[in-house]
Amino acid sequence: MPLKFEGEVMSPEEQKRKEMGNKDPLRDKLEIELTEEDIEIIEEAEEALEKKWKEPPIKAGEVFHPEEELKNVLAFPKSERKEALERYKEKLMYQKEGLAEMQEELIKRIRQNPNEKTDELLEAVDEFAEVYGLTPDQVSATGDMLCEYKVKRAHLLNFLSEYPDDEERFKILFGAEPKGEIEVIEGPMTIFFRCKNAEDFERIYFQYRFLEEGDDYKLTKEEKKRAKEVVGAFIKNCRIGELKGTVIIENNAAGRPLEDPESQALYEHEEQHAMYDMMKEEMQFGKAFRELQEAGGDDKKTEAAIVNFLKERRDFWADSAKDEILAYMKGGHRSVKDIIKILSRRRLAGGIYDYYAMDKQSILDVAKNDFTKIVPKEPAEIEKMTKKQMNKVYDRKEFDDMLEKGIDAYIKLWNAFEDKIDNPQYKERIIAMLEREPLKRWPLVAKRLIEAKEKRKKN
Repeated sequence: MPLKFEGEVMSPEEQKRKEMGNKDPLRDKLEIELTEEDIEIIEEAEEALEKKWKEPPIKAGEVFHPEEELKNVLAFPKSERKEALERYKEKLMYQKEGLAEMQEELIKRIRQNPNEKTDELLEAVDEFAEVYGLTPDQVSATGDMLCEYKVKRAHLLNFLSEYPDDEERFKILFGAEPKGEIEVIEGPMTIFFRCKNAEDFERIYFQYRFLEEGDDYKLTKEEKKRAKEVVGAFIKNCRIGELKGTVIIENNAAGRPLEDPESQALYEHEEQHAMYDMMKEEMQFGKAFRELQEAGGDDKKTEAAIVNFLKERRDFWADSAKDEILAYMKGGHRSVKDIIKILSRRRLAGGIYDYYAMDKQSILDVAKNDFTKIVPKEPAEIEKMTKKQMNKVYDRKEFDDMLEKGIDAYIKLWNAFEDKIDNPQYKERIIAMLEREPLKRWPLVAKRLIEAKEKRKKN
């Protein structure tokens, strides 16, 4: 059943189709079998992505340091630099895919056994390090992330034990008595609040507004309308600092049982969102702290470390946007205008994808409260330096352009393969390829697939 995740808006026609079991007489033609030609187009594209790894660019046991390697490449004579740069890019992409695969594996194991020993998980990390040339810093950051997971889980279990009543849990975390029935589900490192009352859902969904404006804040009509459009979300804000980034919510006015396929899929999607967020953040912050420590107070090195950190945060938000676009793709086709509107809506207008607005203050807080512990500079100086670089790196127009081009690439793919894309096998394979590519490369992926299709038409 198609799912409606954070911010997805259904038209009356879509809602009607959903109630009818998502049948649309105008699109019966989509339920056709794939031809050999269709499969070959996809297989050729998959092979193009896979063939470069038949001989791994990083040998077993080799350590690939991206920053050091790039410096070496740039030192090559101009005549040799292009070839060296191509080898560097292959190694970098290979290692990035390895890191992504490692995160997938760790999440899978944590979900299967939340109490698996850290040493056992670290053994898996060592295996990935051997194959993908992970650096000691990358391995160390992953270890820090696993320790952070254990700490968060301990805080979560302590909270659930101290407050066994679901209504009390709601009050402690969100600053108000619930008005309706609340159901709380424990995850490996998440608390899943299923709300039957609209006001309770709004209270959690817009928790950041109550934290900013005070508990007497009255939600605007636009904010209330926005909350009605949402079925589920991963929320980073609550009243207990140790539990920030652990809250998942569901708007369950319909009273669906937890076993309902839609509730299950929503829970899995948002839980994965929370776990990815924790993993990526921990690795980014760990790297930033090491670079700042190595800078030793030197202005240029400190500034460079801050810029590197901000660029990684920017890429992190691009990945988050990609994840949400893929969620829409898996749930069903939407117009490019609808998706762009949802994902580019500003925070002040009730948007929950305004990543830059949400991130800016938290980054400045980290700069003042954490960076200053390892950089021998005054908090005001570090904050000023961070703010200056943030204004350069966090280019909202560039982000919106990337969103628009990425979504447009998806729409072009949809149009090119419209007669087949609803076939689950075909659709999943296209989505799998897009999942492996950064959002900014989607236009190129779409172009190659469409050109392959057009070429076959001519032959």
